[in-house]
Amino acid sequence: MEDARLLQNKNVARQFFSLFERGDVAAVIDLFSPDALYWIPTVRREYGMTEFAEALRWIQSRLKDGIRFELGAIVAEENKVCIMAEGFATTIEGKSFNNLYHVFFEIEDGKIAYAREYNDTAHVFNTLRA
Repeated sequence: MEDARLLQNKNVARQFFSLFERGDVAAVIDLFSPDALYWIPTVRREYGMTEFAEALRWIQSRLKDGIRFELGAIVAEENKVCIMAEGFATTIEGKSFNNLYHVFFEIEDGKIAYAREYNDTAHVFNTLRA
């Protein structure tokens, strides 16, 4: 049986996806500690929370009706959580955006301290950044 801390950490990571699905960037950022970093594969660097919030808003601006996520496997160990997910959306130009994700989270005291995202960057450049 999983201990309560692992379940809590998994729930924090799940909330990341559900809050972004709802379009609530402020609530997404509230999941992170103030000095947290988020690594984004398309630019291959870490963003602080102000810059990450701007990136999330930019993504929202490129999508017609937001994004829907289907979560796959979730693995937790100590303070780390990994989630596989698939995202479904339509760009404002009408292109189908269907990307695959693997996000690694480190969670400290109920807040995300670090995250590193992997996705199909070629798909991002052919749709969102086209």
